[in-house]
Amino acid sequence: MKMDFVQIIKEKPDLVSERNYFFKISKYKNKIKEHILTNENFIKPETRKNEILSMLDDFEDISVTRESVKWGIKVPDEDNQIIYVWLDALTNYINALGLFVNTDNNLKDYWPADLQIIGKDIIKFHCIIWPAILMALDLPLPKTIFAHGFITIGGNKISKTIGNIVRPSDLIEKYQADGVRYFLLREINYGSDGDFVAEFNEDGSFKKCEILESRVNADLANNLGNSLNRIVSSILVKNCDGIIPSRNLEAEKDFELFSMKIKEEVINYMNNYDLQGSLIKIWDLVNKLNKYIDTEAPWNLAKKSKEDESIIPYFHGVLYTCLEALRIIAFLLYPFTPNISEKIWYQLGIDENISNFNYNNLEWGQLISGLKTRKGDLIYKRIDSDLVDKSKKKKEV
Repeated sequence: MKMDFVQIIKEKPDLVSERNYFFKISKYKNKIKEHILTNENFIKPETRKNEILSMLDDFEDISVTRESVKWGIKVPDEDNQIIYVWLDALTNYINALGLFVNTDNNLKDYWPADLQIIGKDIIKFHCIIWPAILMALDLPLPKTIFAHGFITIGGNKISKTIGNIVRPSDLIEKYQADGVRYFLLREINYGSDGDFVAEFNEDGSFKKCEILESRVNADLANNLGNSLNRIVSSILVKNCDGIIPSRNLEAEKDFELFSMKIKEEVINYMNNYDLQGSLIKIWDLVNKLNKYIDTEAPWNLAKKSKEDESIIPYFHGVLYTCLEALRIIAFLLYPFTPNISEKIWYQLGIDENISNFNYNNLEWGQLISGLKTRKGDLIYKRIDSDLVDKSKKKKEV
């Protein structure tokens, strides 16, 4: 791959000729190629692996010092030679762990890394030069190197040089951290580029992103938020004094099997760094819950149970099923929307910290009957750009 450098920084690089020291990468090219081909998870995603394999054949030995550069680490006994900044930067991964310090066990404890996350524009440094350095030092290679894509605006990489910047603080102020995080991870496949379509004010400041608003309104405010409000804040309070009722296996239908299948699929997606796939799977459970609520119509069951007490166990089981599904959803969403998950956890009346749970000990039916649920704020307020803009103008006045 020949990186179109001009396309990224909008400047043409200078051609320089000077006397330098070289690192004989050609000695390690075959070993690197063999490692890539025999370790399918070494470079992710697959497109980056293919780029590296195509680069390797023609990859030349690299200059590891600079004569024209005057800042940096000098080569011992040769003050006119400065160590190439990438050689310095890459070796810091292991220098920081005490590579040449015999009294420190950090290198043994923390290397090789399970995962190194890098930008797609620096894969040749991390997937060719870095492995060659480690091989030369007879040190193990990281288990996985994952190259993420760019978030672009109008097709251009966000850059201080270009000036097409959206400040994260502006996005968070308007959409909350959970909203921004959810949108980016749900809309952009991790490893690929994603274009952020935004509107700006006359002074160049961020105004809004309609695609973001549509996504968080539909998923967080409506699908997830409304299901919680309908059950916890309304029906449960009116009919059970906010107390979580008992399970009823008949009422649960196939929820236990379905939710645990979703859990396993999410684990698989997460292990493969497919964050978008994880969220899509979680929303399969959210959508199933909403369909269940509409089909079972617990508000109708509440009315019928007042006339026929034999319906009460089933009615209570429907409520428990909804609440337990919300608990599972809150946990699965925790890495993506921690604030929303903690709000759901709180409203379900659970005192144990959500971070104490993990995928291995998450099972259906762990929600304790008899817990008192808590009243809470909306887990995510619906975004209305016009209303938000008007409220800001009032404050400014």
